[in-house]
Amino acid sequence: MLVMKVLLAVFISVTSCLATSVTISGTVTDTGGGAISGAAVKLEKGGQTAVTDANGSFTLSGNSSVIKGKTSQALSRTQSIFISNGLLYVNLQEKSAVDIVAYNLQGKNVSTIHETLGAGMHYIPLRGNGTGVYFYKVRTGNSEYVIKYYSIGGKLSQTALTVASNALTSNALEKHAEAQDSIDDVIAVTKDGYLDFRMEVTNPDTSGMKIKMIVNAGNVTDQDGNVYQTVKIGNQVWTTENLRVTKYNDGTEIPLDTPIEGSKIPTTPKYCYYDNYDNTASVDIIRKYGLLYNWYVVETKKLAPAGWHVPDTAEWNKLENFLIANGYNSDSTTSGNNIAQSLQAKTDWRPLLYDSGVTRIDLTGNNRSGFSALPGGYLYTSRAYFGLENFGYFWTATEKDTSNAYYRCLYDSLYRYYDSKSMGCSIRLLKD
Repeated sequence: MLVMKVLLAVFISVTSCLATSVTISGTVTDTGGGAISGAAVKLEKGGQTAVTDANGSFTLSGNSSVIKGKTSQALSRTQSIFISNGLLYVNLQEKSAVDIVAYNLQGKNVSTIHETLGAGMHYIPLRGNGTGVYFYKVRTGNSEYVIKYYSIGGKLSQTALTVASNALTSNALEKHAEAQDSIDDVIAVTKDGYLDFRMEVTNPDTSGMKIKMIVNAGNVTDQDGNVYQTVKIGNQVWTTENLRVTKYNDGTEIPLDTPIEGSKIPTTPKYCYYDNYDNTASVDIIRKYGLLYNWYVVETKKLAPAGWHVPDTAEWNKLENFLIANGYNSDSTTSGNNIAQSLQAKTDWRPLLYDSGVTRIDLTGNNRSGFSALPGGYLYTSRAYFGLENFGYFWTATEKDTSNAYYRCLYDSLYRYYDSKSMGCSIRLLKD
């Protein structure tokens, strides 16, 4: 018997867009409620801009693209991909290659399926992996999904891929979508002396928005000339972006890794781009999520600029304990570990779909600490990439043994694990 819950972890792309009038207004203040004037406010996709006045108020107005009745979030509520009775259902609008990789909770690849399938609804028997929590990464064309399920004993007996006779069409999908206007954009606010503010917005007619900006604790520049903002949390100062430097602090190049599944695992310092994104078209992705490094790069102690370092497990623990003790838990308690939302940015963490119902992460409540964590995913020792837009994996400077080192995983909590030094993880820096 299988007990399953489904996690849909990406927006579904749509093509039916119209123009609509956008009116978004609000105020920009510091964390103490003081008005911030002269802040630049912008809708990143729509292009509307404004500058806050003396009392911090702003209004964005004009035309923007809108998806009527089939927003990306609304479509994510449909069952275009789901698990039922041991079968993974995938609805394809056209012939596509489908890759399905199963991982256990520690990120180890436990099974792989690769097929090219025609248009229609396909049901794919899942391989039994024993009792436990598993994640399926499903890639169809340019879309990627992550599905989480709980397996309690039992093995699956089906062996064939089959096209379902009751294939869902795009029209059927639309019937499930909410009939409402919605934009898919990000409101960005910048002001010297403050951390850049970014938050996803979907309502084109919003008033009374309250934006609070956190003080920038100063900028730091890496060997490539990349500039990072920083935030003070307790008595620690952290960078607010994932590292993306390609040189050591002495100017020498860090070797580039271009992994493919099953390739030889390096035991020397390497960095890589998620999914080997190393072309000009992916500059924005790299800037947003940073690069992935194996622990051998951390071990050199030559990664950080002067006055900075990769934090060890004790320093990560100090961050965690400060946030818990000072009321940053999402339930406002001062015990337990419910600080994930206070660390996560207000953008790019994907919505959740559970058992045909919907639980959407409320990104507006994120990032009270200013840590601004983004889900950059990681490279596992199978040489497969996993978790972009779902998980943040961050190396610590602490070694466990000759083969393993400790890292932090940010998802619905801030987890502590260790694994192979050859994994590729994101890195944050801490001021000395």
